[in-house]
Amino acid sequence: MLICSGGNTVHFLIPGCDYIIGRKSDCDIVVDADVKYGVSRKHAKLSYHINGELLFTDMSQFGSFVNSEKISGGRSIAIKDGYQVRLGQHSTVWTFEKMKIVVSNLPSQQKRQVLATVKTRGIEYTNEWDVSCTTLVMSKICTTVKVILL
Repeated sequence: MLICSGGNTVHFLIPGCDYIIGRKSDCDIVVDADVKYGVSRKHAKLSYHINGELLFTDMSQFGSFVNSEKISGGRSIAIKDGYQVRLGQHSTVWTFEKMKIVVSNLPSQQKRQVLATVKTRGIEYTNEWDVSCTTLVMSKICTTVKVILL
């Protein structure tokens, strides 16, 4: 699973699906109508393959930018983790990152269920929290109140 974020929106992309981005209301990812300058009704297609490859295809009149490189004329480019995409003259930059979870405080059976689901969704899993983690899965939150007397 990939996280696609831009402006004030976040989209979760599932492997094996195509997503159309544009200003038309029936697009899978609709660009905010207030900032649609230079964005076509159906501007681009994201194809997220089962093998984890994300392919960006420009379908617009004016092109798109992937890491500041102009992509136009129906050209496709593979999107890697951390790449940035800008549609036409639109000021919003979209970023893509793999979803990476860490599981904590789950009984063994629940942990196995979560991991089985994670594997079918193309989500990375780790046993330890680090800065690349995007999600923490827990069954409960425990807090400890500590008082420091001076």
